[in-house]
Amino acid sequence: MFCSLNRRTLLKQLSALAAVSSLPLSTRTDAAPGRVSPHAELINKRQAYLTGGALAARPEMESARAVLVVRAQHLLSTLIVAPSRRRLWPDASIFFFGYFRRDTGGMAITFQRLYQLALAWRVPGTQLSGDAVLREKLVSALTLAIEIFARRQVRGNWWQFEIGVPRDGMNILYLLGDAVPQTTREAFLEACRWYAPDPNYRGREKSTAETGANRADKAFITLMRGLLSGDEQEMQTGSAALSDRVNNGKNSVFQFVTRGDGFYEDGSFIQHDTLSYAGGYGLVVLNTVAEMLNLVAGTPWDIPVRDREFMAGRIRHAFAPFMWRGRMMDSVRGRYVARQFQKDYQSGFDLISATLSMAPSFAPAVTREMQTLAATWLKQSGHALYDDATRSIGDKSRVLAAQRAGIQAATLPPLTHFFADQERVVHRRAGWAFSVNLSSTRISRYEYINRENRHGWYQGDGMSFLYLRNDAEQFNDNFWPTVDPWLLPGITADSSGHLTSEDDAPYGAPLGGDPFSGGVTLTGGLAVVGMALVSASKETRAKKSWFLLDDAVVCIGSGISGCSGSPVRTVIENRGFAVSEPPQVSLDDQPFRGATALQQPVTHGMCIEGLGGYVLLGDQQAMVSYQQREGSWFDIYSDGNAVSRTPFRRDYLTLMLDHGVDPKSAGYAYMLLPGAHRQQVQSRREKPGLTLMAQTEQAHIVNLPAQSATLGLFYAPASAAGITSDAACAFAYSERKGELEVVVSSPARQPVIQLTLPLDYQQAQAVEQDAGITIVSHAPLTLRIDAQKRRGEALRLRLQR
Repeated sequence: MFCSLNRRTLLKQLSALAAVSSLPLSTRTDAAPGRVSPHAELINKRQAYLTGGALAARPEMESARAVLVVRAQHLLSTLIVAPSRRRLWPDASIFFFGYFRRDTGGMAITFQRLYQLALAWRVPGTQLSGDAVLREKLVSALTLAIEIFARRQVRGNWWQFEIGVPRDGMNILYLLGDAVPQTTREAFLEACRWYAPDPNYRGREKSTAETGANRADKAFITLMRGLLSGDEQEMQTGSAALSDRVNNGKNSVFQFVTRGDGFYEDGSFIQHDTLSYAGGYGLVVLNTVAEMLNLVAGTPWDIPVRDREFMAGRIRHAFAPFMWRGRMMDSVRGRYVARQFQKDYQSGFDLISATLSMAPSFAPAVTREMQTLAATWLKQSGHALYDDATRSIGDKSRVLAAQRAGIQAATLPPLTHFFADQERVVHRRAGWAFSVNLSSTRISRYEYINRENRHGWYQGDGMSFLYLRNDAEQFNDNFWPTVDPWLLPGITADSSGHLTSEDDAPYGAPLGGDPFSGGVTLTGGLAVVGMALVSASKETRAKKSWFLLDDAVVCIGSGISGCSGSPVRTVIENRGFAVSEPPQVSLDDQPFRGATALQQPVTHGMCIEGLGGYVLLGDQQAMVSYQQREGSWFDIYSDGNAVSRTPFRRDYLTLMLDHGVDPKSAGYAYMLLPGAHRQQVQSRREKPGLTLMAQTEQAHIVNLPAQSATLGLFYAPASAAGITSDAACAFAYSERKGELEVVVSSPARQPVIQLTLPLDYQQAQAVEQDAGITIVSHAPLTLRIDAQKRRGEALRLRLQR
């Protein structure tokens, strides 16, 4: 077998193959009758990965094959075949590639479509499999596209000619094999080498080192390029680029970073320096490593065991926390939320596929763990993945293999975790989940690039995502093109304008306006997170916090001030529903039937039957409205080649607090009760189960008597509720059975904090004490926190009487 060959023998054979310039890409060689060469075996392996191999022909895959054929037939029906053609499809200009940005994008789209046709030709079991007419049209079209691409002109989005087109083009060459003339194949590979000769760097210079997803993509492209050419040195260069051996691992995707792009030890993933992106670029890294592992396992270019173990840890700690019933939460998908054909469940399927593909590369116990995770997500997902036209047939085949293997799903435990390095929190319970987008002078509010995510202005200003088992489609069913971008759930904002990038600006990722953003989590899952909001215009400010409980989320705001000359509003909820299907709603315990454009004040709270309730805490009045909104995906991603201009409509039920024009130190307090029915909402309003101990511009503090816990935030040095801090901090403590747990963090990244709690713990013993915590006094309990090297992560202390 191939994997039993030693390195010297294998490299000798590959070098010999490279020396024979006329060798076709086929699965047989004259030198070894009846056997495949190592070179051809890897090519066959790549083909099987892309097509699903024999599994793709099984009856269970009939709908997946049908989707592939329908798509291919549509592309064939619109393919331009005239000899004088200057493009292949009417809507994708390519002739001026390298001279106009438009044609660079058109070239990327053209190769994507050619790849779909190549799949339809290679996948077994369809009426197009091996079709001679399709092959002739495909090779002819590919030849024209490669001739234009090989001009070696650099203009437009660099990613398209360094990564997008090379990746799709090489996949096409793997699928078509020796149906593509050697001269055409080599012209394409040489052009790819010209555009990106070194996978460690951007372009033809060595001034910009590649990081994160871009490094992973280029490493794999280089390895695939070397395999197609039989160049073992190029394959080695690609393999080594993943771990950045050129720079002694400085930009390796297999090590933790402390700044910039990559994986962080606390589970965060950052791309583009300041953006939380586990559900976008992070998935690119994971899927690319999975593809490379699948291709080179057992070869000299294999990924070391320690690096595989690193990726298993990332699945556990960077990706899995943000999966909700087979969906990747939008809070870590960045501008991907503006992509019509990459919705939350589709990103979730990317994680499932990568996990299944990578699982066999781990130790047996880890393999079972990863397969169980994937099986659980699949079972929870309500989508017919085989019928999803956006998912590859190779991915679908891997899912089928897992299902045929009888891998059992599991019950996932509750989870609460704050990711300090990317400023995201996840709070998952059996029937619901909650996440918040925070931002600061370290983390951006949102990303706008290439006309994508045009209305993302307030996504990082405290937007909250409430996921409900009975409303799983909430952020997927055309939410982003139809929701009012000034009324995103959870945000506090004025209406003076977004004051960010114009539509034609090349890039925009504005940072938040204040360093305070962070929180802490107690053992057992109680947590508090908060941010000091400074709007993009600098005209609106607020202190915002979220207290995460077992069955509720308590939201508190204070210090809300404005000078924009426009109203400042806090959005409690803005939930979408199907047109003309209003939910059953109770307002202040009275039935309310939604009617378009209707508005009504609310004093106590609201309940949406079957979904949950919203309780106003304190003396405040909210306004509820029910209105229909219309929008298209083109409105938020203005690329006609990538999205549809078709208008979609949704009805929105909005619950909102109006703080007035230019408020001074306004505030709010309300509670979200996921899954609660009307009687529970009424009962919780009468007995909220908490005491709001402080709601000032300096501090938010909540006491939970039933849990013997107190949680809070100091936004500045202050004393409140008998607690004193000499610096901004987040803290929580609980007392149970003679044991005290205290957790403290520095959301503003201040180096030292001294915190005094109204507790007497004389003669107590420390059973857990993180480095950096010093007990100054036991009565009252006073702690000195050295947070200088913690980057916002919490320090923990346990005392026992």
